[in-house]
Amino acid sequence: MVPPARAAHGGPRDGAGWSPAAFAALARARERAARRGEDRVSGTDLFAALLADPRSRAVEVLGRAGISARELTARVESTAEQPTGEGTATC
Repeated sequence: MVPPARAAHGGPRDGAGWSPAAFAALARARERAARRGEDRVSGTDLFAALLADPRSRAVEVLGRAGISARELTARVESTAEQPTGEGTATC
């Protein structure tokens, strides 16, 4: 899990040192985590946020590999709604 964002001294909350795309993705990941009632962002939150930006490098790389970001997003979102059992991977 990604630790809660720092608000002081040039931390991620103000975007210092982050590309605009990275800052926007982390903001979307925080929103996704908050919708789940979580204070911390998970890797899946960040992955889903990266997939949500059709101009992101992640979407470009996936597309070149023949992977549809739209279909992958649907899969990530569908697994997020399912409870996980011990020892099972969700995505």
